[in-house]
Amino acid sequence: MKNEPTNKDIRKAAKSAGVRFWEMAEHLEVSECTLSNKFRHELSATEKEEFFTLIQQIADEKEQAKATE
Repeated sequence: MKNEPTNKDIRKAAKSAGVRFWEMAEHLEVSECTLSNKFRHELSATEKEEFFTLIQQIADEKEQAKATE
């Protein structure tokens, strides 16, 4: 039996926005391993919203950086 990944919606949002786990970890000032461990269990709706906001923030920052090049 294949295990479905947890927090699939967050993973999909990050991938669509071109945001990598290491970028989220860097913004949260935790290691990539710590972030990955957090994602092993399904997050609460509140935590998910915080991650969706973070993903959008990082994507916006990347877009702004592109615009100033």
